[in-house]
This record gives sequence, structure tokens and C-alpha cells, in this order.
Amino acid sequence: MTFFQQVELIPEDPILSIPPLFAADRHPNKVNLGVGAYRDAEGHPLVLTSVHKAEHHLPPDVFWGRGVTGELGTYSTQVRKQFVPVLCNHCQEAACEKVCPSGATEIREDGMVLVDYDKCVGCRYCVIACPYQRRTFLSKDIMRKGYYPGQGFSELELIGQRLYPLQEGTAVKCTFCVERIDAGLEKGLKPGTDREATPSCVNECVSKARTFGDLDDPESEISRLIRTRKAIRLHPELGTDPSVYYIQY
Repeated sequence: MTFFQQVELIPEDPILSIPPLFAADRHPNKVNLGVGAYRDAEGHPLVLTSVHKAEHHLPPDVFWGRGVTGELGTYSTQVRKQFVPVLCNHCQEAACEKVCPSGATEIREDGMVLVDYDKCVGCRYCVIACPYQRRTFLSKDIMRKGYYPGQGFSELELIGQRLYPLQEGTAVKCTFCVERIDAGLEKGLKPGTDREATPSCVNECVSKARTFGDLDDPESEISRLIRTRKAIRLHPELGTDPSVYYIQY
């Protein structure tokens, strides 16, 4: 089975410092997702970093997603900000997988790129190799740092450590909430349709900018969005074959 595409909305003008940022390109038959901008009622960009932290009980200073902000326009009256959230691109020619000496980073048949923490030796080659800078090494200092300095771990932090144990000395990244997807599939649920089988960031996006679904189904909402809204990817020229897609509005 191959699945899934997550799509969000971004303005049409590309940003970031390394052109070209986008390319109208699509990789079929693999896990595909896409990212875009969240904005509040006044147009200010928002990032769902709190959702990643809450779902996976991440330590302080560890974020699986980041926001990139740039400015467009030449004159002050025309300049506007553009915001693009970036996460693990689940690349099909993943640089992180190629440099991993222990085989800890693997690409599943469905296209998801995951880390086996028991195999990770903490060399941090993947952190350096990732062109999207979306891997974090869990150092001793990070793992022993609580949200309330000088007070030790709170009760909620201890509960989180039991529910989602992270291993010191390993590299972590967005897993696309694979545990939710796998558990949902075992129950016969449909990712992107059934909440229990859908990534938490998609569930919690208040503006519904993120959509998740099956690219192999030409009639799915995600396929329709890609087909009609100019799907684009971040830096495909780097040869990593990223699976994260953005659409323009």
C-alpha cells in the first residue's frame, strides 16, 4: 500500500535564499506530504510547534517543525512577509539515510523515513546531511533539561517520558505520527479521513490548511488539490526527491 499526502497553503511567490525554492514536480506511488502557511484572522503566521511537542512530549528546545520567514517586494509600500513551515521531507533519496553508518535511518515501503533509535549510534551525520535542517540530536543536556529550571521534571513531563520515551544520544525528527497511522490501519481506519489515523498536526490545524490523504486515489481530495493547485516542492534540485508538497493559493 502506498499513501499519503499532506498539503497546506502558501502564497504563490517563492522565498528563501537558495533559488529555485520550488519546482512543479510530483513523485507518485510514495508517501507524499506538503506544507504551507497558517495565518490567524489578522494574517499573522502561526506554527503548530506546540502540537508536535504535545503529541510526542518533546524536551525544551526540540522542535520537529520550523518556520521560515522572508520578505517579498522591492519598495517599502510593496514589501510583504511570506511564511513557510518546514518539516522532515521524507525524501525518497534521503541524504540522512545514505550517510547513516548503522542503518538506523530507513525508508519504509510506503515512503516514510524513520529512525530506529536502538540502532542509532549518535554520530550526527544525518543532522549535518539533512538539507532541510530538520533533525535534532538529543544530547545529555537536552534530555536532562526540564521546562521549569531548578525544579526538576514536572509530573506531566514524567508522564510524557513514559508515554513517548526518547533515547539520549540519538537523532530525532518528524515521524508523521506513524504510530497513529499504523494503529489506525490495523483498525481499518482511513488516514486523512479518520481522526485517529491522521497526523496530529493535521487534526489540530484550526484553519484546515493541512490535508492528508491517498495520492494513489485520483479522486481523493489530496489528488484533486495537487492536480488543480500547482503542487510544488522544496529544492528538488538537490536530488533528495522530497515527498513534502506545497500548493499555491
